[in-house]
Amino acid sequence: MHEARNEKNEMYGMNAFISEIVENRNENGNDFLKNIISDLMMFKNSASVNDDIALLVVDIL
Repeated sequence: MHEARNEKNEMYGMNAFISEIVENRNENGNDFLKNIISDLMMFKNSASVNDDIALLVVDIL
């Protein structure tokens, strides 16, 4: 995910990815995933995806 690029060819980056993880750390698994994917989609805007996007979320009960 951190390698995704926007229309200006800027990378989403590890800092943005970690920031989203920290910001959403108290969400349930579904909301956590939705929020992170939403942030990535807003960042990339209209840029095409040239690679797969994978994210694994594990809820600890």
